Amino acid sequence: MEIWPELCSKFKPFYDNQSQFVLLNSSTSIANAISNPFTIYYVYDGNWCSYAYRELWNKDNTSTSLNNNTIKKTIYSPSPSDYVEPQVNSFTGFTNDGNRQTNSNNWNYSSIVGNDFIFFCNLGKTGGTIKFWALGMRDASSGRPGNGGKVALLNSGNYWTIGVSNDANGYNLYFNRNDSELRPITTWQKSEALSIRAVKL
Repeated sequence: MEIWPELCSKFKPFYDNQSQFVLLNSSTSIANAISNPFTIYYVYDGNWCSYAYRELWNKDNTSTSLNNNTIKKTIYSPSPSDYVEPQVNSFTGFTNDGNRQTNSNNWNYSSIVGNDFIFFCNLGKTGGTIKFWALGMRDASSGRPGNGGKVALLNSGNYWTIGVSNDANGYNLYFNRNDSELRPITTWQKSEALSIRAVKL
């Protein structure tokens, strides 16, 4: 069942003409970041914030392990009020063993439309399906859209989970049809602007 239209109606409007990119030599405070919601901050250690919040989206969570701990939503969560970010292991069913796979025979998917993946919800290519768009991301070190600073290449999907792997990095899903790569769990710098596929509480 596709819930994306219903979910989109709960988000605040997106004003792409106000989005900015700022390279900083030092971190910014969370208060300053909240005051400038259309600015993407980056510092060279990968964490945009002057304090390394491990529990920013999940209250009382300081674990860096691959876990499915109970999610306690915080006011800093980017998801709508009745949604949260996915747990760390949420996407492991997208490959046959939950690990990085470069052979499409080991992907648990129904089809690929353009660069967008339609995954099965159950293992063994069974159950319903769910679509993940290849929306790309905004690279932290260059400020460019795409992957690795490649301008406007929407050939990859990059989706945050709620988990952190250390003070500067978080866990996420990554897929790229052109590179024939699917990583159910990988890590990127927190200052990277990735997509979020919110989950209903």
